[in-house]
Amino acid sequence: MKVSAVTSLYTPHVGGVETMTDEMTTALGEHGIDRDIITKRFPDTLPAHEVIHDVNVWRITPPTDAEEILDLAHDLARDDGLFAETDVMHFVGMRRPLPLPLAIAANLRGIPSIGQVAGSEVPNPGSPEDDYIWEGGASYMPDAFGNVHPLVAVSSSTARLTEHALGYQPGSVGFLPAGINTAEYEAIAPFKPEGVDRFILSLRRLELSKGIHVLIDTYVDLVLERRIPQDTVLVIAGEGSQSDELREQAERSPIDPELIRFIGTVPLDQGIGMLKTADATVVPSLAEGGGLVNAEANAVGCPLIASGAGGIRDYTSERAARLVTPGSASDLSDAIADLYSDPEGTRRRVEAGREEAAQLDWNVLIERYIKMYHSAIEQGVQPLRLTTALGKAVANTGRERA
Repeated sequence: MKVSAVTSLYTPHVGGVETMTDEMTTALGEHGIDRDIITKRFPDTLPAHEVIHDVNVWRITPPTDAEEILDLAHDLARDDGLFAETDVMHFVGMRRPLPLPLAIAANLRGIPSIGQVAGSEVPNPGSPEDDYIWEGGASYMPDAFGNVHPLVAVSSSTARLTEHALGYQPGSVGFLPAGINTAEYEAIAPFKPEGVDRFILSLRRLELSKGIHVLIDTYVDLVLERRIPQDTVLVIAGEGSQSDELREQAERSPIDPELIRFIGTVPLDQGIGMLKTADATVVPSLAEGGGLVNAEANAVGCPLIASGAGGIRDYTSERAARLVTPGSASDLSDAIADLYSDPEGTRRRVEAGREEAAQLDWNVLIERYIKMYHSAIEQGVQPLRLTTALGKAVANTGRERA
């Protein structure tokens, strides 16, 4: 069996979907399954094709408007190499624009497609960036979602949001979690940012929905009130649309500016290494489609403080983390202070976290993915279901191949 995984971004980019795609395809390879990766060619200086970890990675220049989507559909109709020997396509994330032309092209070649919503593709209250992504493709993306079978999501919350956005019946979108590679994480060396001894870690994209602004204000108050050790640094790893605003917020605070460090996006090994040395990691999301970082923290024994927003509860629990009300500075403040005042409670949650994270290891989950692939192949392609003008035009362009 050969699986072609389609993802919005992949190496050298760093992020949750990129990590999921890499670890998932590695696990498939360990089970003797052939796999390719298809992704956007962004920036355009990246090669159109290369081999990474013994996997063919194909990069497609992303179309930016309807005309370019039709041009891509024309090219896909004549590109036998991209689909060679593929038995099933797996969209790891349904983020525009690649799913529409690729799902239709696969269907016309008799290749079934599976869609897995990763958490940023559908409207999510509290996440303006998700609304922006959805609105940009709302005129045609329903035809991408409508032509993958089955359609699943990385969290039960995202599954419900997807049903609501598309007008689907409750329960029609399944829940299939992303996994973690605990064996790989165990082999990663502990890591601390230069010049930092003890620290609290934020390992998130710097977007409004991630709640980092709430964490900064809470941390400043904790320092001023002397509720945490005074040498504890707040390390913020990540980049995003709120980067400048958050840095300005930190600079305006009345505490020593060296106590809040922005270190930018870090590769997976550094992120895991910091989880091994941090006093805790804080995930203060106001909205969350998935929540894989919570399982990663649990897996390596990092004390975890997280909001209960969105998909987070599918990746940790009150046994394994200190869960707080999304957006509540007082809840977050008490949780961080208790980290130091109640070490026994922290230890119990860390132990429970390791146990729970083991159930999300790819060694446990990958059989569910393989079963899903076999089922999709056995059922074969479904008749195209097209409701948008662009979707119909893409299909007509693809049919020209015949």
